Amino acid sequence: TVREGVGPQRMDLRFRLGVSDEKLLTALKAMEENLEEPLSREQLAELAGISLRQLERAFRSTLKRGVHQHYLALRLERSRQLLRETSLAIVEIALATGFGSASQFARAFRRVFGFAPSAELLQHKRVSSGEIAGH
Repeated sequence: TVREGVGPQRMDLRFRLGVSDEKLLTALKAMEENLEEPLSREQLAELAGISLRQLERAFRSTLKRGVHQHYLALRLERSRQLLRETSLAIVEIALATGFGSASQFARAFRRVFGFAPSAELLQHKRVSSGEIAGH
């Protein structure tokens, strides 16, 4: 299990996302704590003490995207962080962020960021070794 460190990005969700609704905050916190084995939307709603419909509505009105889209974005941002900050293999990162396989992870990563996880890894290695990308 790969655990989050403490840093500026770990600031309170209330301030980081501009959310004040306690039930929504409960669901968001549960999402961030369960990236490796994502919870279902139904489980999130139950934890928050609201219906699935209310949860979806809260996400759309406050965060401007659905529960699934937000969870996927969290998992992909975490994977990007792991690609940059660890020496984990892509398959390990895929599993640590709730993807069933490296190929499923790579497809989702490419769809969102426009390039493969291996390109992120290569770019980070160039930058950290002092090379300038493109030269």
